[in-house]
Amino acid sequence: MKRYRLVVMACSVLTTLTGCLAPFLLEQAVTNALTEQLLLNIARAHEHHPVHFTKTPSITIAK
Repeated sequence: MKRYRLVVMACSVLTTLTGCLAPFLLEQAVTNALTEQLLLNIARAHEHHPVHFTKTPSITIAK
């Protein structure tokens, strides 16, 4: 019975932490994608290839 409670508590804590960290991880992922896209466009422009831009929707975090 104690092991069951421990597993339930651990799952609850992990779920809560994941929910708290999700906005920060999402922001980091968007930043990385934009940086990668910019570097790729610089390389494309250098080789006289067409550049490509993707509009990222604004992301708001409810508080």
